[in-house]
Amino acid sequence: MGNAWRGVLRSWAITTVAAASGAALLILCVDPYDTGRVPGVGLGFTREQAPRAAHASRARDPAFDAAIIGNSHAQLFSPARLDAATGAKFMSLAIPGSGLPEQKAVLAYFLRHRREPAKAIVIGLDEYACRSGPNARNRLQGGPFPFWLYAADFWTYARGAFRADVLEDAVAALLGTEHPAVLAGRDGYWNYEIGRRWRGPDLEGAGPLPLAEQPGPFPGLAVLRDMLDAIPPTTSVALVVTPVYAKFRPRPGRPAARAETACKDAIAAAASRSNVTLLDFRRDTRLTRDPRSFWDGSHLTQAAAELIEAAIAQALKRPAS
Repeated sequence: MGNAWRGVLRSWAITTVAAASGAALLILCVDPYDTGRVPGVGLGFTREQAPRAAHASRARDPAFDAAIIGNSHAQLFSPARLDAATGAKFMSLAIPGSGLPEQKAVLAYFLRHRREPAKAIVIGLDEYACRSGPNARNRLQGGPFPFWLYAADFWTYARGAFRADVLEDAVAALLGTEHPAVLAGRDGYWNYEIGRRWRGPDLEGAGPLPLAEQPGPFPGLAVLRDMLDAIPPTTSVALVVTPVYAKFRPRPGRPAARAETACKDAIAAAASRSNVTLLDFRRDTRLTRDPRSFWDGSHLTQAAAELIEAAIAQALKRPAS
């Protein structure tokens, strides 16, 4: 009886190891997110459309030398329009719902895959950069994120890739099944206006949209400084504090207004570099007073995005020393 059980356990162990090894080899060879981790293997494309994973393929494309980093508040900044205005070749690496930790990982991945230093980087900043108060560090990230996918070392990637959902994606990619609808082009531009009817900000259904809750400290700005440190000094950088509808901004003199000023001052200190220009659109201006600039309290329309892009292009044309 003992020998029989030992045989069963031995067979089970061998089968388990063989299955796990086969699954790992399949994931590695198919490379379902087109990371190019091992030269010469992989299908050379990814079916993935969700930006959190799709950018692993997109961000290593050598055809691009500039990038837009941010979340949905920077999503309508158009690579094509910035290309025409600056002469650089932009891709959008915006990830809806993301915070600075996720954006830092994607930016680092993009920079590692450039043969020459990037020409330009645009970083959109919003309330995620100004998280403050208790547990602020735990609220910098927007949600679950595959940091392993963008890791610099192979073994962190390999450990993260060895999971059931990645295996499922590898099999689906290999078989060519259930190909998803394309949300974005190769330059990453995903226009959330398509198929929607503009109604404007809902003044009754939304409350104030403060940039910061307290006047510091702002742990997210340490992440921002790390991001700026990683960017070559010859790369022109535009930091864009994205706008909100003026009626949703805090009233002057209120605690939220003082907290906003404190965070903006801290952002300006972090941005004090020769190759960085800070553009603050979270102010009371004609753009922010116009409800046609927004889909809701904070998401831009195309018209507003184009106005901001013009300022970005001017900032990026200033030579970096």
